[in-house]
Amino acid sequence: MKEIEQRANIHKNLQVIGFKIFADGVLEFPTQTAAISYPYVNSGKQGSLLVTPALLNRFVLFADRNHQLVHIHAIGDRAVSVSLEAFAMARRQSRNSVMPHSITHLQIVKPGDFGKFQRLHVLPVMQLLWATADRYTVELVKPYLHPDLYQYHYPANALANAGAIICGASDWPVSSANPFEAMAIAETRKGDLGVLTPAQRVDRTTMLKAYTTNAATAILMEEAVGSIEPGKQADLIMVDRDVMRVDADSLAERG
Repeated sequence: MKEIEQRANIHKNLQVIGFKIFADGVLEFPTQTAAISYPYVNSGKQGSLLVTPALLNRFVLFADRNHQLVHIHAIGDRAVSVSLEAFAMARRQSRNSVMPHSITHLQIVKPGDFGKFQRLHVLPVMQLLWATADRYTVELVKPYLHPDLYQYHYPANALANAGAIICGASDWPVSSANPFEAMAIAETRKGDLGVLTPAQRVDRTTMLKAYTTNAATAILMEEAVGSIEPGKQADLIMVDRDVMRVDADSLAERG
């Protein structure tokens, strides 16, 4: 770990603060590599984990004890559960652990795991620009996924209601880095093919925090950025409309 830090931390504006781990793949047909608890309807398979739970547990504990963040790609509910268990083990083993570890994407999360994010202080890092009824979610996922899983598609509202601190992300360059587009989708869940799981809509205030103070916490920079306060960096932009009052279409509109 020290060698990694010495090799990487060679500039004041470049620091290694943690690691990203891929726990599984994607849900969309025909790939269907995301690890889920019910079999895919067409294949009878359940996707696969890209790392064994035992190895993930060891790595998370190692990183945590060395004060490094762990950021896990988990799409399917089974991958999310395995990731949460790794963080739970690290919290048990390191009683003083306060690192804000995170799980990203979270396309499907089972209800039994909603409350674990708050209890384990694990941040759900979500790309809610994707939480829309489009070709991907409606045509390439819905026909192949058990209904009990599909209803918890990008379950932002359920996570927030369970006390989780939602963090906003883009996964750029895979999709747009414009946070206002994601905020609008999070609020409406509307797409070309309808509305995706409307019960999971979240309000604009939640999303503003997700892309500001909460996002700063996720990268250990809450003392420097994330809000406009004395002593913090002047990391800000000017916009041409009141982003808390305009409708969702105007919020997402590009300049």
